[in-house]
Amino acid sequence: MKEKGVVEQTVVSLNGRIEQPGAASVAISSPAVAFGLSVFETLRGYRQTAAGSESIALFRVGDHLKRLARSAEMMRFPPLPPESQMSRWLVEAAQALGGNEDCHLRITALLSGEHGRLLDDSPVAIAIVAARRPEPDLGSRVRRCHLSPWVRISRQVMPPLIKCAPNYHNSRLALLTARESGFDSAVMLNAAGNVAEGPVANLFLIREGRLVTPDLESDILDGITRDSLLSIAARDLNLACEERPVDVATLRTADEAFFSSTGAGIEPISSLDGKPLSAGAPGPVTRLLADRYGDVCRGAVQDWGCWLMSVNSPGA
Repeated sequence: MKEKGVVEQTVVSLNGRIEQPGAASVAISSPAVAFGLSVFETLRGYRQTAAGSESIALFRVGDHLKRLARSAEMMRFPPLPPESQMSRWLVEAAQALGGNEDCHLRITALLSGEHGRLLDDSPVAIAIVAARRPEPDLGSRVRRCHLSPWVRISRQVMPPLIKCAPNYHNSRLALLTARESGFDSAVMLNAAGNVAEGPVANLFLIREGRLVTPDLESDILDGITRDSLLSIAARDLNLACEERPVDVATLRTADEAFFSSTGAGIEPISSLDGKPLSAGAPGPVTRLLADRYGDVCRGAVQDWGCWLMSVNSPGA
């Protein structure tokens, strides 16, 4: 997570053109501003330890762009630019950052017309913000959580599978309430009273050596980091994995628990409502999975190389 007071170097791309951060803009009357009509993805670039310190690779670009297109289609947006074109724009934004540090990119598809009508079928603009952002160590990502009084939005209200701006008002309220109550984050329940996810992250727990996570019917985002961890756990670590409804009692009695997201990777949950989980520290399975996931992202595991898109230095 970004520390307060830290100024990140950023690069902004609007429809494939690199702009000064303050110069890229959309109309204040656009549907994106008036009604939050935008969908987005966040992804990370990692320094490749196996390929040398000068190499950066973006993680699962194709999967992120496919989910972006699905979100746009579900929001009834006009068609987005081809995936190959948006991939090139992402690479160019990462190149424009320069250097060989980890980076974070957000790509947003937004309705950019100037009329601000709710049913506006205005042109789609593609905005990319790239920033240098080193990944923090696992110990600094530990989260003290509470059960949120805010219920996760359901499929009957707003499909949680859509990664759109309005869905995150629900998450923001949960996170603000957690901070105001003296916690780092929150565990959100769905309308059925089962565990859904964190404000901006999927949730996993370890129970009797099994990796368990709420299923997609639990009103969660179909997380790409979630999918990566399930694949790595089953294939590389021989962990039994379960996707199923998770009740609160199961979470409270878990051996370990953690959040997963693109931005923060794995965030261990040290306590729930003041009661420790995994002795209040990252558990052994959480550490093992975090280490393996880090190796995969950094190109040290050849079998997962298909998830990486190389970013060459400008002019290379």
